[in-house]
Amino acid sequence: MTTEVNRSEIQGLILSGYGHLNYGKYLFLTVTDAAQGRAWIGAIQPLIANGERWDSVNEVRVKPTSMINIGISASGLRALGVSDTSLETFPVDYRDGIATEIRSNLLGDQGASAPANWQIGKDQSTLHVLLVILAQDALILAQRVAEQQTLWQAHGLSLLAEEHAQRLPDNREHFGFKDGISQPKFKGNPRKDQPHDPEIKPGEFVLGYPNNYDTQPIMPELNGRPFGLDGSYVVFRKMYQDVVGFWEFMTEQANNPSDAQLMAMSPELRVTWFASKMYGRWPSGAPMTKYPDHDVPDLPKEALNKFLYVRDRPTENAKPGELSDAQGLYAPRGSHIRRANPRDTNADDPNAALKTSDSHLIIRRGLPYGQPLVTLDNIPPLNLVEDHQDRGLIFLAINASISRQFEFIHQSWLNNTKFDHLYNDKDPIVGDNPDKTDVDPETERYDMTIERLPVRRRIKNMPRFTTVRGGGYFFMPSLSALNMLAKL
Repeated sequence: MTTEVNRSEIQGLILSGYGHLNYGKYLFLTVTDAAQGRAWIGAIQPLIANGERWDSVNEVRVKPTSMINIGISASGLRALGVSDTSLETFPVDYRDGIATEIRSNLLGDQGASAPANWQIGKDQSTLHVLLVILAQDALILAQRVAEQQTLWQAHGLSLLAEEHAQRLPDNREHFGFKDGISQPKFKGNPRKDQPHDPEIKPGEFVLGYPNNYDTQPIMPELNGRPFGLDGSYVVFRKMYQDVVGFWEFMTEQANNPSDAQLMAMSPELRVTWFASKMYGRWPSGAPMTKYPDHDVPDLPKEALNKFLYVRDRPTENAKPGELSDAQGLYAPRGSHIRRANPRDTNADDPNAALKTSDSHLIIRRGLPYGQPLVTLDNIPPLNLVEDHQDRGLIFLAINASISRQFEFIHQSWLNNTKFDHLYNDKDPIVGDNPDKTDVDPETERYDMTIERLPVRRRIKNMPRFTTVRGGGYFFMPSLSALNMLAKL
């Protein structure tokens, strides 16, 4: 089994975040005729960006001004004429789709986040194709979308839904925190000089290569021929962010007069500190594990992710970056970043814990959608007024196994009330806490625990700040597999 991936076959979004392309369109298409749909696949295939390294001119890398990638759902493959026999070679999670009752229970898609309330994907039977178009500016994006619209309409496809997204300043999301910092990387050779950034085998994200267990996920077939090689699965989520609700709650809790430690801080610091405890990072992205007392806005990029929780043992004269945070005294054990990637915690043996964490990671893609409500460089925001506009995150997760990676993270880490020796806590940012409008006394309520000395602070009745408004499971085939599908 090789460890060198075939970059020319793999769709580009799997290997690159395209950080220079700040504008995006996520288009959801329905195939109305199988033969015409396959002809469209053949027509768009030459336009699909792959993972090849970009050319250089005079030692300066020339970056593309736009890119196009596609993913196809199980119902989309069926609509394109793929037989049930071939579809059965795909894993059950992909074939079932994201909106089944089983998946909703696994992911915490309940209440306002239930598929019945979604804007995109409520009916998975017509959610066939995800077309991703990214561009460096709004004009180029509009041109590419217009070109693609002409192409799909000429082949009988219809537009089911679309989402416009745009990178916010300093890679912030709508709550005002820097996003997309921790991303796994995979290489063929170990990186011994960077133990904080361990080697992730390519089979965790691309089919046909060894994963961290030295095995390979199920290899889908098309009429008995390998179809999955160099492909990957992409999870789509549209996630609305309740910005006013988030900051009102943080402000109220941070100004609790019974909390003497918080009352000793300045008003601005206490609110920022409290909100940062939910994330485990300061708004700039600085990890609280290394910088527990205040934000450090100008850290170099590599410093934002250079930490573990247990292995950085304290010295006699400990400096920031040398503190052990095994007990969560700096970044709480239930904070978002510790749940999304526990690193070397959540097990008695740090080495075993790190190996487990590295075997369940995802590559995150996507962009914020909607206009910011807060001034992103002025946190905490003051005097917010609800404008009832839709804003949040178009979230894409890339993984070779939806159940072992994306679904595992949600069930075992984000929404696990007993995560890392906690008792009744869920992820404070994306966990399936009850809707704030839910006043049913029978509804289960959850907490957020802030570990500290001498006494921890437990926040009761955590509300939901992030609501799922769309979802889908897609397969992102290799370029050769797209050709195979077009010629079916």
